Amino acid sequence: MFDKCIGNAEALDALDRKKQNVNGYILKLLKSGWTSAADAFRELGTMKLPTRVSDFRKQGIQIEQRTVKTVNRFGKTIYHNEYRIKEENA
Repeated sequence: MFDKCIGNAEALDALDRKKQNVNGYILKLLKSGWTSAADAFRELGTMKLPTRVSDFRKQGIQIEQRTVKTVNRFGKTIYHNEYRIKEENA
């Protein structure tokens, strides 16, 4: 039973390390310019950009947000958010 606890702790540590690595890549992407959730998925495979942005803001990192109007492949006007690190933080 104790071995299972150790295994679970190791698995949780591995997940924490993976999340830290993804967070680092997301920060690099946000520093490079305006980034959408689609960009983050395409570049990093993560679908949680807004969640990560919220986490970064809670840590005190200042992130700008803008809403962009585009036309989708069906010709319908849609809106989505893009994010970037504020210039004074970069």
